[in-house]
Amino acid sequence: MPPDSLQRAIAEVFARPEYRWVTGRSPLQWLAELVGRLLDWLRRTQEGHPAAFKLLLVGLVVALVALLAHMAYVVWRITRPTVRTAAGRGAVANSVAGRGGQLACRNRLESGPGNVLLRQMLRPADTGSRVATARLRGAEA
Repeated sequence: MPPDSLQRAIAEVFARPEYRWVTGRSPLQWLAELVGRLLDWLRRTQEGHPAAFKLLLVGLVVALVALLAHMAYVVWRITRPTVRTAAGRGAVANSVAGRGGQLACRNRLESGPGNVLLRQMLRPADTGSRVATARLRGAEA
């Protein structure tokens, strides 16, 4: 067997993945190295520039407090009860329903596609008044 073919065979065998002696990097290893470099940079900054390090630390604490305050404010806004009017609707819905009720009482509410919202808002369950609903039905006919 010539020495050239033996070296080629050995090179082919050791080129296979099972003979790789170097382990690959995992994503967690990359993250650990990144955190290690950050901590090393912070240590060097603390030793080399103590005043700048203290300013950086104060800035980070202020940013953390502002972030936590903002999160608390958003949670408070989401979870607080909404302000309701006496009828249980918002101010805009009440003004529209009030105008629809006025038109219905005056028999001026015409049946048209533009008044579908007003008719829906004046249902007996919403207003508690069957008289207004009866007048509204009379205006539709």
